Amino acid sequence: IQFITIGTQGNALDFGDLSLARRKTACVGSRVNAFCVGGVSPSTSPATVNTIDTGVFATAGNFVDHGDLTQRADSFAGVSNDTRGVFAGGYNGSSNINNIQFFDLSNGGGSIDFGDLTAVKLAPTGAGNATRGIFFGGESPGESGGNNTIDFITIQSTGNGVDFGDLTNKRRAPTAASNPVRAVCMGGATPGDTNIIDFVTIATTGNASDFGDLIEPRIFLGSVSSSTRAVAF
Repeated sequence: IQFITIGTQGNALDFGDLSLARRKTACVGSRVNAFCVGGVSPSTSPATVNTIDTGVFATAGNFVDHGDLTQRADSFAGVSNDTRGVFAGGYNGSSNINNIQFFDLSNGGGSIDFGDLTAVKLAPTGAGNATRGIFFGGESPGESGGNNTIDFITIQSTGNGVDFGDLTNKRRAPTAASNPVRAVCMGGATPGDTNIIDFVTIATTGNASDFGDLIEPRIFLGSVSSSTRAVAF
């Protein structure tokens, strides 16, 4: 685990370790805690795990166990507000899925079923604000290079994803970041790696618009944001 201070520039510093080495996780946070969820581990069988780890932003150190997902997942998307984390799509160890699940950020415990995305999606990405979560892109069966769909949910409710609009181009494995007003979707594969950045206004629905470009094309990248700055890495 590494950390940065979003408001300044500079290299990342060591924070601690996860309870289990893994990749293709989904991550969310409240004002107090960070959560690293699911992923693929080289040391477990099955390789796709249901582990939920958590740590305190203000205190460097190793993450600890929070609970388990109801459905194992990797290559999936996470969104959160200050009380709830919601996770959608991905791969469950045997097939790609459209499942959405959630858990409470302030109490230990596992996830609960939330609903389903509008389609099965491998490697979507998520962002949102205190009210609404948005899931961008991903790859559905029979596709090459992903799709351009955008789903949204109301985080504090449960139910299926609803169509929001379309990205400017299809893509899988992008990353996304947001402030209370706007969400940006960055990079991904179309199927070739892309540097495209799109944005949407979270409170409305409609198609994404062009924001600009990353420094270089990238896939399976991560991101974080404050109310003023988004960082992709």
